[in-house]
Amino acid sequence: MVDLKTGLAQFNIYTGILLMIIGIFGNISNMIVFCKTNLQHPTTYILFCTSCASLSYLSIGLFTRVITTGFLIDWTTMNMSWCRARLYFAHVIVLSSVCFTCYASINQFFSTSQKEKLRRLSNLTRARYATFLILVTCFLHHLPLAILAQQIPNGTGGVVCNPVINPYLRGYISYFIVPFVLSLIPVTFLIIVGALTYHNVSMLQGTNSRQRAQRHLVSMILLQTVSITIGSLPYGLQSLYSAITTYVVKDSNRKVVEDAIFQIVNTTYYIPHAFSFFIYLISSATFRDQVKTILHLSPKENRVTPF
Repeated sequence: MVDLKTGLAQFNIYTGILLMIIGIFGNISNMIVFCKTNLQHPTTYILFCTSCASLSYLSIGLFTRVITTGFLIDWTTMNMSWCRARLYFAHVIVLSSVCFTCYASINQFFSTSQKEKLRRLSNLTRARYATFLILVTCFLHHLPLAILAQQIPNGTGGVVCNPVINPYLRGYISYFIVPFVLSLIPVTFLIIVGALTYHNVSMLQGTNSRQRAQRHLVSMILLQTVSITIGSLPYGLQSLYSAITTYVVKDSNRKVVEDAIFQIVNTTYYIPHAFSFFIYLISSATFRDQVKTILHLSPKENRVTPF
């Protein structure tokens, strides 16, 4: 078991650092591409907001996790303010990112619809109001974490930053927010809306630049949905299992194995936040052309119309 713990520590260090480097580079690149192209398109604007949230989540969530699990330096046990701030902002940012991704998906469904009434629901003004409302809701929803989080004894002479002492709020987060709101519900939503959007795109007629851009945006979101499913589904199922078996008596070996699985799926949860840039590169020729244009690798006469 000592070897397993050592291996997990190494896994957290190297995988975490790799994801962090890839994610920071990728999300900054996304933001540059979207800023240089067309933030007046509602879906592009929402994807820009998603990249901002993912970058923040990697910086606050993954970086501190690598330091804690890999190097055993837990700043949340040293300072009460950081204990509350880290929990609060990490939860706010990840929920915002999930909501932005879902909203980008439903917005693209609206914009590709054959019905004019639905297409009108996709506009920049509505996107700005919606993203602002999402942020405000997430900040207010997680406010109890900033107030109730405490440092409590861990039984070995130290302390641990406990997110919620109130049993009702703890149950709400453990049984609903983490497994369902952050994983199972958005995955199901994205799969359903993605299928409907794909149907809409298959009905598009013509090959003008706007329709090509729509198809490329849909491809980006659909492949991102696959990435989110791979990263989020194991995390949601494992979190649900942990919540259900909270009061089950477990021997030391089972605890070690479950902790190992938890740490692995916790790391995979960061995959969609880290790899979005490369997903967009793979799925969209328009996005690739925009990157080439920004890097001055595309001749001026061949530069494409932005999203």
